[in-house]
Amino acid sequence: MNTFERIYTSAIAAVEPSALIQSRLTLDNSLLSVYDPVNRDTRQFDLGKFRQIHVIGIGKGAGDLAGTIRSVI
Repeated sequence: MNTFERIYTSAIAAVEPSALIQSRLTLDNSLLSVYDPVNRDTRQFDLGKFRQIHVIGIGKGAGDLAGTIRSVI
């Protein structure tokens, strides 16, 4: 694999939606942390305070992304 192919492959992997979701969501017990790279901060939500959680998405990748979120939480 030449240099261009390595750069291209790395760039595509870096923006793969499921990997992005997994790198920004973490769950520790019932505390969900969501990292916001734009504002460079993390918001936290105590999922124990909620009876139900609904994931809503629109578009071709919504199902796969919802599945990724579900696997985290």
